[in-house]
Amino acid sequence: MAGMSAEQTKKWRDYGMREDALMKTWAESEKVHTRLVESQKEFRHPDELLKGDEEAQDLKRKLVDLEMTLAEVIDHYTPAHPRVRGLQQEISMLRSSLDRRVLVAQEEEQNRWARRAAEFKRRKIALDREEKQLSAMAAAVAPAPDQPLDPPLDKGGLGGGAVRPASIHVSWTETPTTVKELVSEKQIDIQKLSMGISAAIAAGLLIGYLLGMIGAGSRSAAGTPEPDRAPPMPSAAETPAAPKVRKPLPAITAAPPPPAPEKVIEEGELPGDEWVSVPTLPQVEKGLYTVFAPTSAASEIFSKAAENLLNWLPKPVATQVVTVAAIRSGSGTSTFAANLAVALTPHRPVLLVDLHHTAPHLHTFFSVPPSSQDLMASSPWTQSLVRTPVDKLFLLPLFSPHLEKEMADLKFKKRIQPLLKDNPPERLILLDVAPLGRSDLFEEVADVSDAFLLIIGPEPVPDSAKKALARLVKAMKKKPILRVVRMDQPAPDALAPRAPAEFEFAG
Repeated sequence: MAGMSAEQTKKWRDYGMREDALMKTWAESEKVHTRLVESQKEFRHPDELLKGDEEAQDLKRKLVDLEMTLAEVIDHYTPAHPRVRGLQQEISMLRSSLDRRVLVAQEEEQNRWARRAAEFKRRKIALDREEKQLSAMAAAVAPAPDQPLDPPLDKGGLGGGAVRPASIHVSWTETPTTVKELVSEKQIDIQKLSMGISAAIAAGLLIGYLLGMIGAGSRSAAGTPEPDRAPPMPSAAETPAAPKVRKPLPAITAAPPPPAPEKVIEEGELPGDEWVSVPTLPQVEKGLYTVFAPTSAASEIFSKAAENLLNWLPKPVATQVVTVAAIRSGSGTSTFAANLAVALTPHRPVLLVDLHHTAPHLHTFFSVPPSSQDLMASSPWTQSLVRTPVDKLFLLPLFSPHLEKEMADLKFKKRIQPLLKDNPPERLILLDVAPLGRSDLFEEVADVSDAFLLIIGPEPVPDSAKKALARLVKAMKKKPILRVVRMDQPAPDALAPRAPAEFEFAG
């Protein structure tokens, strides 16, 4: 603006930059606050609100673990089971703790937002006061009415803040939809101004319509046909939006490359000796081939495996322990352990121990009803042994899934020592353990084991299992590791006609 000194122009530029920075900061704050409010409406325990609360994040992780455990427990027991009720109480307590933390976080966020809004309002009032002073200074050096004006400065010339006219000032208010106009020289009535503009537009449209009607009447009176002409082009406001045309997809010239194959461990790199191969067997009641199909080829597989295992073991001068585990879940560890235990009973008494904490269901093979006396009870393990319907076969059961931390707190080595001491030397102990990748208990088990039966297949062993296998070899200390290979090939004729069982299950 003419007459403004370099110092005044610099002040305007500095004012514009500070105003733009303030409004940008406020817009970002509003986005963050809106996102937090929306997350509170959508989630009971929003991550956005509890992001800085490490204890709350730990509670959320525990809550997820307990809910997963509860889902597994409900699959095995009724809602009235003590284990189910205990888990539900723990989940309710965790949710109450998280609810309290959410309320505290909400109150803190509201206080932060109130302080932020008050600070913004204070800074905006200060900027408005400064703008009034700059506008008054600009009006004082305004040119005379007969003096031509210089071209106005654009926003870029003032670093984002334009020099506003001295006559009108728009001030910020808390309500976004209300704008208060302050007039320094002349009060402007916005309502009258808008009504005048609307009336002028309506009068112009009416005059154009009348002139068109007069021209059409004069042409028809003269008898001259109206020449052919193209229809009038619609205005920009009346032009319908052209439909979006999607570009055709490019033709597929070649099939996409297959994904890179997963790295696997070769058979020669696996620890131990290949011991027995088991085909895919047809379903049989309770999965006990050695009981419900004792004369079948499937039962013969486990009978030969039992005889071969006894040949691997030395003569029993003390209690002998054999562990059955797999590399990954779903490998049929419990089915193999249960059938092997039954096949061993004609030769030696067997104690079957369920340490498969992720899916413990050995008791279902022998119809043992759930109770509070299992290996997680505080009483000695010798008091939790259950006699099964199979002669000379005892079971130390586990009736519900447990977390890895609970199994670590079990103190396996300390609790199994009295059992080994009181166990008759001729009775073999067979342990069913969770897969190597889902349990660290197998290292403690390997210390007391005389042999380790490792179930592999039917899928290849992934390269990620190398560390667990190395730990197993180190823990076994040159004791035998025998590999059980599960094959993909089915054996449809593996079951002979079912022979009558020597006993009947209860339930």
